[in-house]
Amino acid sequence: MDIYETIRQDHDEARGLLDMVVNTPKTDTAALADGFGRLKRHLWIQHRVEEAVFYASLTHCDGIDLEAMQAVHVHNLANGLLEAMDAEPIGNEAWFAHLGELDATVRAHMDQEETAVFTEARRHFSDDDAALLGRSMATRLSLAKEVLEPSESLVAELDGTDGEAERSRAVELGPC
Repeated sequence: MDIYETIRQDHDEARGLLDMVVNTPKTDTAALADGFGRLKRHLWIQHRVEEAVFYASLTHCDGIDLEAMQAVHVHNLANGLLEAMDAEPIGNEAWFAHLGELDATVRAHMDQEETAVFTEARRHFSDDDAALLGRSMATRLSLAKEVLEPSESLVAELDGTDGEAERSRAVELGPC
């Protein structure tokens, strides 16, 4: 799978998460909190990995730096909206206003990437380059998700301990 398909699949997941949060009843704050948490983690991972793999590679191409920088700027805008949402009680008027702006900003950005930016990138990347970048991005996305979205079994295991064994071991080891 090449970089374009990898990004498109990741965008589809982001669109699904946006749909889920936007369509959650306004009174269901538990579902809003869960959906928002999942969306926030997904966008955070997606932005960092996309910038590290796709946009870092594009910055080495002649004539594309401006588009790459604009995309990173939009990632920063979206991250700012996520932070603004974090600062508000879930489900209040300001939170929903930020959600509407985030939804519009992220969807427009993804659409622009999948058309104009991909078209420009195809002029600079060979098929082999695109495949290599796709594998790199897929690997990084997978690793980041594994770290930031622990499996249910790991969460259950961690929830089942009170941390006493870890504190005891730390005392046994003494200062570093």
